[in-house]
Amino acid sequence: TSTTGITVTANQSTTVNFSMSPVSSDIVYRFVLTWGASPVDLDAHLLKGGFHIYFNNVCSLTSNPFAFLDIDCRVGYGPETITIAKLNSQSSKFYVHNYSEERDLKQSGAVVKIYSGNSLVKTYNVPTSGDGSYWYVCDISSGGTITTKNYLTTTPPDGAPNKVVKKLAKSDF
Repeated sequence: TSTTGITVTANQSTTVNFSMSPVSSDIVYRFVLTWGASPVDLDAHLLKGGFHIYFNNVCSLTSNPFAFLDIDCRVGYGPETITIAKLNSQSSKFYVHNYSEERDLKQSGAVVKIYSGNSLVKTYNVPTSGDGSYWYVCDISSGGTITTKNYLTTTPPDGAPNKVVKKLAKSDF
C-alpha cells in the first residue's frame, strides 16, 4: 500500500509514475529502485556472501546466494528489484550504479524502498550532495540488521568490481 498526494489542474495533464512489487511473506528483503526520466539507466547491485547480483548475474532465489535480480529496467523510471529469499548467514551490501552516466546521480530523483515480507521497512532518497556514479545505500548483517550508508561515491563498495560488463542493446547486433 502506498499513498501520494496529487494536484490536478483543470484542462492540464498530470502524470504520476509509480512502481508495484508483489507482496510475499516468503522474502526476507526486497529492494525496489525507482528514478526519474534521466539518467535513463540506473542499476541495482547486491553483494551477498561473495556473490554479485546485478544485470549480468541475476542469481537464484532457490540456491546460493538465495537472492535474485527480479527486474532490470533500462529505459528510465525503473523499477529495478532485487529480492533476498534467505540471509543464509551472509552479510550484504546494496548499492546503485549510474550505468548510463548521462546525468548526475544526485539529480535522478532515485528512491530505494526496502520491504520485508509484506511491510515497507526503509525508504532512502538519493543524496543531493556529494559526487560519484555510485550510491552506496546500505549494509545488511548476516542476522538481518540494516545499516544505513546513503552516500555518493566514485567507487563501488569494497568487494564490488569497479567496472561491470557492458549491457548489449538491440543496436549492438
